[in-house]
Amino acid sequence: MPSPSLSGYIEGFSDYISSGDASSLAPYLAENANPEFLKIYRNGAFKACLDALTANFPTLKQYLEDEAFKGLGRKYISRHWPQDSRLAVYGEHLVAFMVDAKTDYPPHSVDFARLDHAWLDALFARDESPLSGEDIAAMVNQDGESHLHLLNLASSVRLAHLDHHSLPRWIKFKFESDIESDQPESKSIMFWRREQTVQYRQLNMFEESFINTISKSGSVMQAAEAAIAINPNEDVGALFAGLLMGGVLTQGSEP
Repeated sequence: MPSPSLSGYIEGFSDYISSGDASSLAPYLAENANPEFLKIYRNGAFKACLDALTANFPTLKQYLEDEAFKGLGRKYISRHWPQDSRLAVYGEHLVAFMVDAKTDYPPHSVDFARLDHAWLDALFARDESPLSGEDIAAMVNQDGESHLHLLNLASSVRLAHLDHHSLPRWIKFKFESDIESDQPESKSIMFWRREQTVQYRQLNMFEESFINTISKSGSVMQAAEAAIAINPNEDVGALFAGLLMGGVLTQGSEP
């Protein structure tokens, strides 16, 4: 057996914190030591993870209430130990975990997890400058041809697809306010960050088609064609202008 080393101790301690298995720490413990004392460290790490889930999924916690949320959190932590000790975005697999668990959660639970996570992801996305009207004009006039196929969604854009009409209820928990939905049948929500504030918008099928297509192709023309195919009576120009003014679009690059 190799001699105990500092790196071996650190690796063994990390394994214990994440798994609860203290066997790899045996060479570093006194012969009469009770490994139960190690639980204080693992319990502290577990609490930090649960606190992070509480901070990152605040409306889900309110909706489920304290004990049910803690039960969910403990199960999730046991299966998905954090890879980043900062825990700022911990819970990235929570939605999939809840879906796969087949547990009979209250009806809006998974949607609340989706919305909380999309909001958090948008908040911590990398910074970048949105396109301005001047940028678009320059792209159209560059080399005498249009370069509007070189567009991307901002890196903070996140789309949440819901199972229920959960947005008004989520907003009531999140912001303690009531809203009247302008898209009562929509289950698609777009989040993005502008000037350090997370924005959200319900999308109808026309808008969702435009945004999904521009995300995949970077082409305004292809996005417009896809959206018009969904609803030829909607105004593509108004939608494009709204996305531009809202800071949703950024300039792409040649492949």
